[in-house]
Order: sequence, then structure tokens, then C-alpha cells
Amino acid sequence: MKSGDYVNYEHYIRDGWHKEPKRIFVFLAEHIAGLAAQDRARVLDIGCATGELVGYLSHRFRESRFTGIDVFEPLLAEARKFVPAAEFEAMSALDLPGKFAETFDIVSAVGVLDIFDHDEARKFVQAMMACCRPGGRVYILSPFNEYGMDLNSRHRKWSATGASEWERGNSIYSHEAIRDFAKSAANVSFAPFDIGMSMARREDPQRTWTVEALGKQHQLMNGLKLLMDLQLCTIECA
Repeated sequence: MKSGDYVNYEHYIRDGWHKEPKRIFVFLAEHIAGLAAQDRARVLDIGCATGELVGYLSHRFRESRFTGIDVFEPLLAEARKFVPAAEFEAMSALDLPGKFAETFDIVSAVGVLDIFDHDEARKFVQAMMACCRPGGRVYILSPFNEYGMDLNSRHRKWSATGASEWERGNSIYSHEAIRDFAKSAANVSFAPFDIGMSMARREDPQRTWTVEALGKQHQLMNGLKLLMDLQLCTIECA
């Protein structure tokens, strides 16, 4: 992925770090705890932005070693400032270097998969798996569809100055697609995420908020009127 394919990243710097860890971070930490708590476990976070997830995990799992990558250098500059003990590198998730092969016990990606079209999504999942040591695990937090349907999406936003450029984001992959991408895995599983709180609509319609729908009190949706069912996909690497 080129940085121009996705432009809705400024809010990571504008919003800054939260005083309390995001609920998705706590949710992920609970799932990776068994591996991350091991002495000197190696963790790679893809699409690390300003390093907020790396910062939270490194505080919780002090014996682990962390690496974060992102394509946006301004975000990495913030990450290096806030988490100096971690390593941060500028690179594409679709062009991971050979030095990462079978290097990490845990490879995570939060809010990244939905940027990619089908062929890139396949390459991305397989690249994550290639970075794992045998017995390591890939964790992907993203909207997933349990009804056997995939969605590739482009969108643009209108404002007082006119329409923006067409942008990627909001692609949704089925459980079946991920299992097809990860054919060599020992196991692939999905765990639903419940935000458990109300979130008001914000100025940027790309950002999610909650509504009451489909029997859920806190259903995530966005300005495309897409219901976003976040799930954690765990891929156990053989």
C-alpha cells in the first residue's frame, strides 16, 4: 500500500493518546496475554500509527520486545517520542522485509485490513503469517462477516469546499475469505468485540459511533451507513 491510498490518518496526531487505554487494546491484550507474557516475546504491530497500542502493551507486558511499522513518517515520529524503548520503522505492510521472516511470536494489526482490496488483503495476511515464528500467532482486529460475503469499498467525503479524492477503507472480509488466505495455518478463529459503551457521532463521518440496532445496544456504524461488526481474528501459525 502506498501512503496516498489512505489519507484519513491526521486524527491520530490531532486526537493524541487517550488517558485510558482504548477498549479494543484491552480486548486484544487479554487474547495475547499467554504469548506476550513470555520472557522476551517479540511483538510486531503493523499500522502502529503514533504507537498508542505499542505503548499500552509494552507497559502491560514489560518483558516483551516491540516493533511497530507504519507508512506515515509523521505518525512514527510521535511513536518514537512516546515509546522510546520500542523500535519503529517506516515501511508498507505489503512489503515487509526478509529480516522479519519467522521473527515474531505475535503479529498484530488493528484497523488495517479494511484498507486493502481482495488481492492485497490476501498478500497482507500471508505476509503477517510469514513474520511469525512456528507456533506464533497473527491477530487482526477488523470488521468481519460471518455470512460468507466480502465487500471491497471506495468512498469520498463532501464538504463546503467540494468532494475529496476517492479513498480506500471499510472493506469487509468473510470468515471464509480469511481461512482461504491462511490455508497453511494450524487454526483460524474469530472472537466478537463489544464496545460496551455509547459513542456519539463525531464531525468526521468516517469515524464510527454507536446506535441501537439488530438487538445490540452499542452497534458501531459510520457515515457510509455500514454496520461495523469488529471481531478479532486469531491465526495460529504452523
